[in-house]
Amino acid sequence: MCIVFANSLNHCLLLLRENVILTPHVAFYSKMSMYLNKRISMENAINVIEGNLDKTNKIVNK
Repeated sequence: MCIVFANSLNHCLLLLRENVILTPHVAFYSKMSMYLNKRISMENAINVIEGNLDKTNKIVNK
């Protein structure tokens, strides 16, 4: 596996292969993901304030 950063492209051996396509990971940058990020964050904040930790979504270290 090759984890590529902007300043390390010259050292990535995957670039030498003809059967490899490198693409950026941009799943977060959609209108729906940004909407859900805001909505879930606000729902979680409300649930924490109201003491409903069992209703929170994707909270680490509950």
